[in-house]
Amino acid sequence: MTISGIRRAVTLVLGTLGVYYVAVGVLTLLDLSGATSRWIVRSNDRDFWFDVRFFTVCIGFGAAAVAGLGLATAVRCYRDLTAGCRWPGWTELFIGSIAVHAPAWVYKVVSGGTLPPDEFQSHVAFTSARFLLTLVAFGVAWWFAVRDGRLSSPPPPAFSPRTLPRPS
Repeated sequence: MTISGIRRAVTLVLGTLGVYYVAVGVLTLLDLSGATSRWIVRSNDRDFWFDVRFFTVCIGFGAAAVAGLGLATAVRCYRDLTAGCRWPGWTELFIGSIAVHAPAWVYKVVSGGTLPPDEFQSHVAFTSARFLLTLVAFGVAWWFAVRDGRLSSPPPPAFSPRTLPRPS
């Protein structure tokens, strides 16, 4: 497999992941109180019920961030595959993926509070591996963009200078 084939495969995987993130974020926002309740029950900490409003806001913000990252990733991957405008840049998406996945990792680990100790360890290891693999994929896409000098291009102008009337 050539370098361009690897780059295309990473772009396809990240584009699919972006669409998945949009779906997960939107579905979580649609059932925000249910998602918060399930998370508190799975955390096995009865004191979390006293801060249910705070956790609802945090989970809602996280779901919106996941949906936003997913949409931006899907758009960038589509534009990479069709040779369109290269905005948003892979640098922003890589930094955004770190900012979204760090709190998401904590959220997932805390949700394993009802698991027995041996299953909890495998839960943490699986969650860590999954998030690390996702960050590596974003990092590889960013590296390909740096390598090819295709980090980003500015968004298209709101109007074309060609459509302006010529001065008489």
